Amino acid sequence: MPKTTKAYLGSAPAHFSDGVLITRTSINPLVVAALAIPALILLCVVGSIFVVTRRPAHYDSHDFEARMASLPKGKCHIPGEVNSILDKRSIRETLYPILTRVARLTSIGRVSHEIRFGPSWRLESASELHRQHAALMKVPAHYLNSPVSYLILLRLEELSPLPSLAAKPPQNLSAKSPPGLLATEGFGHLHGYGRAWDVERGLRLLRLAARRGEPLAIRELGLFHADFHSLFVDEPSKYYRMTRMAAQCGDSVAMFNMGAMFDNGGAVTKDKKRAMEWWERAAEKKLPLAAYSLGLAYGFGSAPDGADEAKARQWYGIAARQGHIRAAINFNVQIRRAGLANVNDQFLEAPLLRGANAGIPYAIRGISRFYLRREQTHAKEALKWLAVSGEHHEDDWAAEELADRYRDGNGVVRDMATANRWYKIAAQNGSTYAAKELMKAGSAAGAKDSVSRKAGIAELRKLAEKGDPEAMRELAYAYRDGRPGVTIDKVRSVALFIRCAETNDIECIRNASHVFLFGTDGMPPDPKRAIKMLETGIAMSDGYSAELLATAFANGQGVRRDPKKAEKYFTMAANAGSKTAAEQLVRLYVMQGDSSKAELWKRKAGKAASH
Repeated sequence: MPKTTKAYLGSAPAHFSDGVLITRTSINPLVVAALAIPALILLCVVGSIFVVTRRPAHYDSHDFEARMASLPKGKCHIPGEVNSILDKRSIRETLYPILTRVARLTSIGRVSHEIRFGPSWRLESASELHRQHAALMKVPAHYLNSPVSYLILLRLEELSPLPSLAAKPPQNLSAKSPPGLLATEGFGHLHGYGRAWDVERGLRLLRLAARRGEPLAIRELGLFHADFHSLFVDEPSKYYRMTRMAAQCGDSVAMFNMGAMFDNGGAVTKDKKRAMEWWERAAEKKLPLAAYSLGLAYGFGSAPDGADEAKARQWYGIAARQGHIRAAINFNVQIRRAGLANVNDQFLEAPLLRGANAGIPYAIRGISRFYLRREQTHAKEALKWLAVSGEHHEDDWAAEELADRYRDGNGVVRDMATANRWYKIAAQNGSTYAAKELMKAGSAAGAKDSVSRKAGIAELRKLAEKGDPEAMRELAYAYRDGRPGVTIDKVRSVALFIRCAETNDIECIRNASHVFLFGTDGMPPDPKRAIKMLETGIAMSDGYSAELLATAFANGQGVRRDPKKAEKYFTMAANAGSKTAAEQLVRLYVMQGDSSKAELWKRKAGKAASH
């Protein structure tokens, strides 16, 4: 049977700009030389400023919170506070527009991007992510005009509200223009979303809107300073104060970012309770990411009250009903883990299918499992998405499932050639089970299918070379027993058992220790090494390891005969359920004349036999 379905769980982003941008460039050496010297000078200046002005990472918020509490009813921000923040520009606000302008004017602007994000923390190309997420959210390609556009796509994936941009940029914007329009246009230019990527213009428009109390502008200017690990030490306080004021104005994204701030402990002292309070406020505003984050906290036990699967399901369900894809997957995992067969999960179909149609791997895995549970009515859909997931997204479980179905004729016409093709795909994705089945299928077909047999052996060897314990063990058995397609090779067999035993695989420990204890398969005895391996097995509560060591001490095989140690290890093995060990103890106590113990172990041996 295939192995258990994997659970692909996401992780809550620290804030909306969660992701690490990695750039790869091919730059003219002269350009590098021209930029390197000013960069070094700039680094020295910044370093000096950092040394002189370094302050604690956390921002003391008590005084600011007191001022927020004293606001008159109906007021949600402190104009004087906003102006004081904007009047004093940070080094980042000064340098970042210059650096982005240089990037556009030189070959540095021709960048291929990769970002790290997602449940598996793998590196994936941003061009592919742009395609997937643009398809997911139906974002026109010309809306993604900067190297940081992927941040906008991540926000869209999390269903965060974004401002609506006019088809054409408005003309003659000024300080007297509507603050909402200034904020929207500033957002577009800052992120290269629907507008030309112009950080300087974006920041200028956002400042104009923020001075007039526009929550979107206040929030985005705060988020601009969210890099807690920066040398620019005035930024955490700006992030906190601007985000706090935007949250006070009812901005759900700012509320979420407040929770993220307390969750991470970057700008403020870490406080999970306050983080979850802010997320609950954001969830009340129907922000799916906030509900999803609450689900993660209860699901993984990071909530102040510890893990609570019922609450995790509740919050995942709320986020999934609002269309959050990862929440849908986690809700699915939760109900299966709890064995809740009668839970209505039909609402999961829409978010999973939306993500799958956009080509997002974890959504494709999710929808394939969703339809598989409804196989009686959705057999075609199940097979379709299993095939997509198995062939294009390294989903070894999906490929195994399809291979088993074609092998057994389960829901499809039996076809061993197709089964073997899927086994090969699964094996290439890392499935030892599939490699074994491929080898077995080739052996069963004899000379007619030596290709499949060879392919199975080849895939097992690849997995064994990568250190896969199951692959090493199966290949060791094949070399030891001379299975079809493999010539007997005791030396290779022992070497593989030894390598596999180093991974604490119990079967390999048994085989390797037996070789060293009794000197079999052409290997000289090495009792010390054998005992060390068996002690590892005993520490893992393996009764066979205890029985093997007891037998060695009882008979003096490979070690000096020691009845007391034999009794000790036979007792361990018998308590682990070994009938043979219990019978040995009966003989031992009969020889010692201890009839009560002999009778006791005789009864236990009988029980072990009945099991």
